[in-house]
Amino acid sequence: MLGALAALGGRAVTSVQTLTAAHAPVYTAGGWARSRGWIDIKQAVTGKEARVIAEPEVTAVGSALLAAHGLGWKPAITTALNSRPDTPLSTAS
Repeated sequence: MLGALAALGGRAVTSVQTLTAAHAPVYTAGGWARSRGWIDIKQAVTGKEARVIAEPEVTAVGSALLAAHGLGWKPAITTALNSRPDTPLSTAS
């Protein structure tokens, strides 16, 4: 059952990857992403990497993007995170 659930999660990662640039990492947050062990199992079963973003970071960026939208600004997500698409979010300043 554990392997089947991990494989199902791998299909979700594959689905997201089809919408991104080649070799772009997939990021997760909340829910089971809080469990390092579960992320490790999913990666071992699927062979696909999923990076984890801390929830406070997701909340802060989401709030900033909503505020920017309210002001009529249209920042790109990479601008909001002050990073390039191939840079891990945890290193964004």
